[in-house]
Amino acid sequence: MTSCLIIDADAAARESASELLTSRGFEVRQAQDGADGLESFERNPADLVLLDLELPDQMGMELLSSLVGSEQACKVVVTSAHGDVERSVQAWRYGAADFLQKPFSPRGLLSSVGRALTQLNADKQMAHLSHTLQQRVRDLSVVNQISQLIISSKPIEQWIDEVIRASCDYIGAEAGSLLVLHPSDNSLVFYVSTGPKAKEIKEVRLPKAKGIAGWCVENVQPLKVDDVISDERFDSAIDKLTGFRTKSVIAAPIVVRDECIGAIELLNHSFNDSFSDEDLHRLVELSGHVAVAAHNSMVVRDLKQSREELAKWSRELEQTVEQRTIALKRATESSRLVRQDLLRTHKAMQKAKEALVEQEKMATLGLLAAGVAHEINNPLGFVNANLSVLEEYVRSMRRLAAVLIHARSRFRSDSEDQALMLLKEAERVVEDEDLREVMDDLGPVFDEMRSGLVRIMSIVEKLRMFAEDGRKDGMDDDGVDLNDEAQRLIELVQGSGNRALQIEYHLSALPTMRLPVMELRQCLLNLFGFFARQRGEKSHLVMKTDSRDDSIVLELLDPKAELTDMQFASLLDPGIDLEESKTSGSLGLFAAKGIADGLGGRMDIVRLRPAGLSVKVIFPKVKVPGEATERVS
Repeated sequence: MTSCLIIDADAAARESASELLTSRGFEVRQAQDGADGLESFERNPADLVLLDLELPDQMGMELLSSLVGSEQACKVVVTSAHGDVERSVQAWRYGAADFLQKPFSPRGLLSSVGRALTQLNADKQMAHLSHTLQQRVRDLSVVNQISQLIISSKPIEQWIDEVIRASCDYIGAEAGSLLVLHPSDNSLVFYVSTGPKAKEIKEVRLPKAKGIAGWCVENVQPLKVDDVISDERFDSAIDKLTGFRTKSVIAAPIVVRDECIGAIELLNHSFNDSFSDEDLHRLVELSGHVAVAAHNSMVVRDLKQSREELAKWSRELEQTVEQRTIALKRATESSRLVRQDLLRTHKAMQKAKEALVEQEKMATLGLLAAGVAHEINNPLGFVNANLSVLEEYVRSMRRLAAVLIHARSRFRSDSEDQALMLLKEAERVVEDEDLREVMDDLGPVFDEMRSGLVRIMSIVEKLRMFAEDGRKDGMDDDGVDLNDEAQRLIELVQGSGNRALQIEYHLSALPTMRLPVMELRQCLLNLFGFFARQRGEKSHLVMKTDSRDDSIVLELLDPKAELTDMQFASLLDPGIDLEESKTSGSLGLFAAKGIADGLGGRMDIVRLRPAGLSVKVIFPKVKVPGEATERVS
């Protein structure tokens, strides 16, 4: 079972990752800070470590370096809420297998863990291959040393003893012997021996096919016996003669010209209870070299054969090295491609993040546009209605004016009777058109139109201030008044299709803040928009502001909000809609929290009992350049 150690100060993040990995068959342990994590790892190393760089004891990168530099083969997947390129590249330089930005999805975590385990398996395979290669090189070196003894110019009596001792040291045996068939009776003679009782068995003979060495010569097969006491082929006569206790044996025949002339026998492994198959294989290889020197008539041929075999092993070693080199190059290239893929993925995530921010800005503009449209439509409606009334009034006035103009022309022609008739006609027009009431109504009509136009001008002035301030870069020289900004923006948001949203204000006197204006507004709009979208029925919100020593607090309280555990846990999910349990198309609290963190502040979300939801945004009075913190409530 693959073991995993999660080192993260965020208990919720630890539990979430632990549940996911446990469900996938991992053995998971947790640590809440760097010191506990390092102690847990040293006490019980893990195959995989999920390490958050933002630890309370500031051991992120140092702990990463310690974990990667440990003797235990493990892979470290680094997580961080601040996913900038510089930080991720730094983590890779320290040896991280992958970089995962918080908050991460289950699919992203499993994908990252999968890549890390693939790298871990590749590293283990490379270590195993390297160990095997080193062992083969050592074997080749020992065999080469023994070969040099065999092909030396010394007589066989001088170097064969060194060969047997070297064989014991090479395989790790307590004692060893070279047994040769005597030509007269085919008995086995201890020609050369090494070990505690070597002198006692010098020139001792054994009957043919007697003992384990005799069986090996008789059957011309190598033999490995782990427990000689339980093997019927073992002859205890030599042990009784010398007082030596034989526990395990390996033996290999010496064959020359398809004829077995003796055997090499090694007794008792120095470090283990018994010999391994690899030990037997090595002894078989050595017996071939000894066979070359054991027969004087085959010296030249055997030396040539030994050299050819050595050259063959060298070629195999070169081929093995070449194959391993190619495999290493492929693994390096694969690692490079993985890094490139990670960089591309990171860039894609950055672009997606930028796209989400742009999308949220457009959603905010839509929210403002909806509010402004709703606010302007009311005064425009009664201005338009009053224009229709004025049109009727003007038509009646024009009718009266026409009669009076005609009467004036009659007076000039001295036709008094006609003029009087026209005056009577004018009087009738006044009565028919209710011009006396019209004259009385003109004043209120113009007042209503003027009031509507003033309302429109007020809204346009707010938008103009919003646009002009939005063109400023960085911080406002005069500072930002949070009360003014919050009231101005919430009035615009209130008109976005939900006039039933009632705001109760409890505002304290606040000092001005030195914060970027547009980032602050974006945060407030996301916050207000979230509450404006969530309740379709008539709702009541309480907005409070307060000033602290080094910060200013804005709180929005919905006293009627009733949230399930799942809804409360998903409040910071992008696009959450609490009423419909689906995405709303807006980043909401997720974007507001991200902006607040970027301004050096934080967001605290509290569920009240029995009902209610409180969201507090704590802004610093002065934003420190480059400072950004994150606290998850």
